[in-house]
Amino acid sequence: MQFPCVIIRGNAREIVRYPAQFSGPDGRNHHAEVWALWTADDWSQECPGWRVLPIRDDGPPSDPTETFAPRPLGEWDEAVDALVVTYAATPKTAEQIAAEQEAAAAAEQRAYADAVQAELDRVARLRRYDSIHHAANYRGSKIPRYAAEGQAAADWRDDCWAFVEDYQGRVQRGEVPQPTPAQLVAMLPDPPWTAAAIAAAA
Repeated sequence: MQFPCVIIRGNAREIVRYPAQFSGPDGRNHHAEVWALWTADDWSQECPGWRVLPIRDDGPPSDPTETFAPRPLGEWDEAVDALVVTYAATPKTAEQIAAEQEAAAAAEQRAYADAVQAELDRVARLRRYDSIHHAANYRGSKIPRYAAEGQAAADWRDDCWAFVEDYQGRVQRGEVPQPTPAQLVAMLPDPPWTAAAIAAAA
């Protein structure tokens, strides 16, 4: 028997979450082992009038305009091979829908920003910097080649974020399709260092 399951006795239902000793309709006690041993015929013979079914929970419907909560046990649907959990729907308020949309949009923007930032830092680490911020800080160095590389890192960082801002504006205006974070990263301006330079520093 799959757990949790339910014992149905007429209109009464009892959830059983793990194998345990129980008393049948005639008052006789049955050991926990019978849960693994009894067939449907055994249940019919030993506990007449009972139905023992696994509980199946397929989850609530998918509707962004409603919230769902499981109905009481007595309102679940009795199928041939399972007792199916059913859900009650409650319409969301306009405020709830707006708040969820705002949260989803913010999460989406964070995913794009995190992906871009990770790419900037990845390339900077290939040049043996801790991050793009660390690399850009060298633009104030008194050593000319450090200052030049730091300025190049800062310029590339700014170019990337300017590109992202512009592209997202085009998406919002319907001029280009919405990319995935990985697709957006692939479209970023090329870094200021050649592949050979990156390899030499690695």
